Amino acid sequence: MKFIEKEFPLHEVNLFAEFDMVFKMVAKDLRQKISEFLGSENLKSRNLPKIQNLIYYPARIPPSATRAVTLASILEYNPSLSKEIFLKTIGLDIAKDLARKSGALVTLYMVDPNRELVKKLLGKDPKEITVVDPMAGGGSIPLEALRLGFRTIAGDYNPVAYLILRATVEFPAKYGKKLLILLE
Repeated sequence: MKFIEKEFPLHEVNLFAEFDMVFKMVAKDLRQKISEFLGSENLKSRNLPKIQNLIYYPARIPPSATRAVTLASILEYNPSLSKEIFLKTIGLDIAKDLARKSGALVTLYMVDPNRELVKKLLGKDPKEITVVDPMAGGGSIPLEALRLGFRTIAGDYNPVAYLILRATVEFPAKYGKKLLILLE
């Protein structure tokens, strides 16, 4: 049995997924819910550099939900694995610290998952696991699978989706900071 079938932290993941999918402005009630969850009051919302703000793609999956679902689908259920450890593994503790320090809302997309914890929970190197997404669309699943440390294969037959996939996953990995300099 997989972790996603038994202990998945749905409430927490939904909260971040809703925030991920907001285009630009964050509603006051959502901002308040996230602020309370992150343990900070009156966090400011900023125009975050989220992928959906840069490239509109109607079928995009929220990165925070993608990261959580991808890892939970691969992890075997273990009674000693608590929701708190799982949330720490996907980077929630780092997001909380960053929110407290910056005074701003932080999405999971802005922080890296804890790869050492991923490796420990799996009991092997994540590179030994391949995530295949033949209909990757905007690239949320391959992007988060790579960030978790998994070997990833992705594609799409829709040329627009394929180009977005390449721009989201392949080009940043291939060109790194050179790409940022070219775009400035």
